[in-house]
Amino acid sequence: HSNFPVIFIVYHPKDDKLYWKDVKSYVRSTPNVWQPPFKVTFNKATDEFSGAAFGTVRDLANVSPPRVSFQQKERLFTNLLLIKRLPGLITTAVAKVTDYRAIREQARGFIPPFCIIEDRLYTLSDLRHEGCSLREFCDLTRINDDLPANWIKDSQRRRDYVFLLNQLLGIHLRRCGLRYNPHFERNYFPRLDDTHMVFKQDWFNVRTSRSAPARIVAKYVDYASPDGHGKMRGYLVMPAKAAGKLPGVLVVHENRGLNPHTEDVARRMALENFIAFAPDALAPLGGYPGSEDKARELFGKLEQPKSRADFIAAAGFLKALPECTGKVGVVGFCYGGSMANFLATRIPDLGAAVPFYGGQAPVEDVPRIKAPLMLQYAEKDDRINAGWPAYETALKAAAVKYQMFMYPGTQHGFLNDTTPRYDEAAAKLAWSRTIGFFNQHLRG
Repeated sequence: HSNFPVIFIVYHPKDDKLYWKDVKSYVRSTPNVWQPPFKVTFNKATDEFSGAAFGTVRDLANVSPPRVSFQQKERLFTNLLLIKRLPGLITTAVAKVTDYRAIREQARGFIPPFCIIEDRLYTLSDLRHEGCSLREFCDLTRINDDLPANWIKDSQRRRDYVFLLNQLLGIHLRRCGLRYNPHFERNYFPRLDDTHMVFKQDWFNVRTSRSAPARIVAKYVDYASPDGHGKMRGYLVMPAKAAGKLPGVLVVHENRGLNPHTEDVARRMALENFIAFAPDALAPLGGYPGSEDKARELFGKLEQPKSRADFIAAAGFLKALPECTGKVGVVGFCYGGSMANFLATRIPDLGAAVPFYGGQAPVEDVPRIKAPLMLQYAEKDDRINAGWPAYETALKAAAVKYQMFMYPGTQHGFLNDTTPRYDEAAAKLAWSRTIGFFNQHLRG
């Protein structure tokens, strides 16, 4: 009847990496595991806690919440969780008690997310429902509804709505058996305007009960694009303790804008000791809308000549950063892969380009390419692959240095670990090749 944690995540300071172990599988496959000294052994060749592991860790945490032991100081983190759906309605009434803490102390049963603004109580629960524990603190004669969309548009109300979301996610995590590091005070979502707000990843060491040092620093920044949409925005990520200047890598998203997956790719790039900058092509239309379907719809409204100019400006912004050596490469996926090919024809001093399953540049522009290319294709991607023979002929004719890899059995988007098309083996190989290529051409 023992309870043991489903997952261990540990930090090893010598190589500055995280490692994880699925404890249930480990116990099943390891003879005499309960004999002293009760040691869980990590294999650094296979157990590195990379982005590819997030889905598995998240699934394990969801299916076995009772077996995470807080007494043993295991810690999992909210950035492993994907938000699938946001609340659709806020109900409000005049509050009989306007002290937030007093309500939390006096309420009986489950307390839904709520906030007090002036003399009114607002909640993500339904005050009309008799089971709502907040009803006794409200005047129920006049209950009104409001839409979260109205709150998001208002700067002050947005802060209050995020406050409600933080409560909701905290409730969900506790039900799943997950806890955030209590020594690192940060909301799950930023309550302030997140422009220029610094985020740090802080991990908890289950062996020493100490926090590992932050490995990266990330923030949202604005940059000028005079030939494009004017003012643009992107996600800038750097190693937390860089020794000197570093080369930069522009990370270009798929046709969905700067979604969480692209931000994760930028963080992974920074962990490889590059300055990563991921612009959001949808910034002129309000930025990534939080939904993949809505993002695709918005993409059709962009003026692509201006968007292309926006990415050229982004490369210049990255190159001019004081922390950057001035050597800049680009990696892009799908739409971003096409953009990487395009940028190679427009930026003479581009250091390297790695297009993933992206449309090729026009053959007449190929002689303008000066950067070495690493082209990564999925085997089952007929539309994109149809343009490769002519592109290869043009690359050879122009004496462009290039490498091409076709990954057997894969589909368009195989590196994206948030979709069913993700191919773990191909993604790991392609990523390692990408990092090696940038190390070769952007350093020194």
